[in-house]
Amino acid sequence: MRTAVLLLCALTLIACDANDDDQTSSSGTAASSNGGTDAGTNTGSGSSDDGLCSYEDNVISNPEGGFQGDECTEDSDCRYGTCVSSPLVTGDQFKFCTKQCNCGVNSECSADGRVDGLDSTCLRFGVSSYPDEPMTAFCQRECSSVSDCKSFSEKYTDCRVIVGVTKVCTVSP
Repeated sequence: MRTAVLLLCALTLIACDANDDDQTSSSGTAASSNGGTDAGTNTGSGSSDDGLCSYEDNVISNPEGGFQGDECTEDSDCRYGTCVSSPLVTGDQFKFCTKQCNCGVNSECSADGRVDGLDSTCLRFGVSSYPDEPMTAFCQRECSSVSDCKSFSEKYTDCRVIVGVTKVCTVSP
């Protein structure tokens, strides 16, 4: 009896471990259940049905729209249909285009390549530490100096580290 119980427990653990291996997402690409990202292509449906990401896929809704960091007034101004205001990035003084970079299709900030010679980086915010941020993770334009930021908006007044180690376009606090 004891051997049967041990065998049953071992089989259960093996089955659980098999469920943690890579799975195929709804877009047909591999996605890891450990929170890995699926850069994918722009074939997202606008929802993530693979059970691995609770965020909607980043779908290009306006091919001519602004990239990460570009000033905007409404979602339709932006390539990915996301125009936000951030207390830490812009001091809520203006809105900018971005996309979520938690997980799912097209979630890597670098997926769009360099714009005006600059890359984007993912800013990640803990909900308890930064409850006023519009998203828990979003892309923003990297910079070396504030002059790098002026082509995205004249309203940027600083280039500094907000979270992580990479400088991004911001408004001085």
